[in-house]
Amino acid sequence: MSSEIRKNGFTLLEVLAVVIIIGILAALAYSSLMELIQTNKTKEAARTLATFAERALAEGKMHKESVFIKVNGNTVEARFGKNNKNPADLSQILASGFTANKDNNPPTTICEKNYNDEAKAEIRIGTSGMESGCFVVCNSSIYCASAVKTKDKNTFTARIKKKNSTAWEAL
Repeated sequence: MSSEIRKNGFTLLEVLAVVIIIGILAALAYSSLMELIQTNKTKEAARTLATFAERALAEGKMHKESVFIKVNGNTVEARFGKNNKNPADLSQILASGFTANKDNNPPTTICEKNYNDEAKAEIRIGTSGMESGCFVVCNSSIYCASAVKTKDKNTFTARIKKKNSTAWEAL
């Protein structure tokens, strides 16, 4: 009889190689997941700005009053009537981490005027009376969101970009 030794299982080197490969894949997946989460939050902030501005303009037309819209920290506010110092009639909190972008004005290819300080719409029949421009908010990481109104449209377009990029992506 010969004595035969049978080995079952894996060597320590094989287990270590598998653990390292799984660690590398997990690190890649985590960074991609964080990028996806930040992009989705930015899209949410851009859509919030655009829909809020359109809602405020529609309410102003309904009430036949001027509308003052302003990004105040992480909140978008609208006031109706002649006095823009009154408390906000409408307000909407932005996605977490997004605040008014006062340091970096948006490129003129996107906005002729930055509305963050305040935008006023005179209500006229058939139009909002607001000139072209945009609201811009950014988070502390690398993303900015905007709601853009162009001369030829009475609606706002939601756009996003990375802070270090000049290219805005329309949603």
